[in-house]
Amino acid sequence: MKTPWIMAQDWLDVLFLHWPAEPELLRPHLPEELELDIYDGQAWIGVVPFEARDTRLRLLPPVPGVRRYLELNVRTYVTCRERKGVYFFTLDANSRLAVGVAGGLLPYRHARMEIRRSGRGLRFRSKRRQADSFPETFSADFRIGPELTERTPLERWLTERYSLWTKPADHLLRVDIAHSPWQLRAASAAIRANSMGSFIRSSWRGGQPLVHYGGGKHVYFWPPVKERGGLQ
Repeated sequence: MKTPWIMAQDWLDVLFLHWPAEPELLRPHLPEELELDIYDGQAWIGVVPFEARDTRLRLLPPVPGVRRYLELNVRTYVTCRERKGVYFFTLDANSRLAVGVAGGLLPYRHARMEIRRSGRGLRFRSKRRQADSFPETFSADFRIGPELTERTPLERWLTERYSLWTKPADHLLRVDIAHSPWQLRAASAAIRANSMGSFIRSSWRGGQPLVHYGGGKHVYFWPPVKERGGLQ
């Protein structure tokens, strides 16, 4: 990176749930500058809950009010000028400050959330409380298994993503991040409720997802950069 990072954050108990989806279901919901990234003819929808801690700007202590909060994002995978990354359909968080500050750049919504940990078990629940948004709900119980001795190409493709794009106004912006590679664990999920991504007209929520546990990461964020117009 030519410029210094501007923000750092710790992620804890990151869980990845992934469902295959027909590409035509997702393309209408992407900015025109982005290409849907396809793996063996399928697009993928990810639902990723985790806990964020100690958010801080460069050279400053953690920001009061966002020392600890929960987040749940719904995403898919895209490319732009041969760079691979993530496009977020929605991001829910239980911190009003985080939603208020980051909501101008990314589609954050306020939600009531809880996480409960018990040995190798974990329960995550979320219900969106944003007044101007559909009250989407997610609830699942997770069982964490052993560390994977070797990741498949698909597992690497789904999780090793270090750029995200957003288009809050007329310009497509890219944010780059950095962290060490994921050391995934096998996991299973008993999903109690899932209405996330309600704007996607599909039955993907009824299928059994691929589930992985990513543990924790220390993550660095770089300032947004404007992408040049047009596709190449």
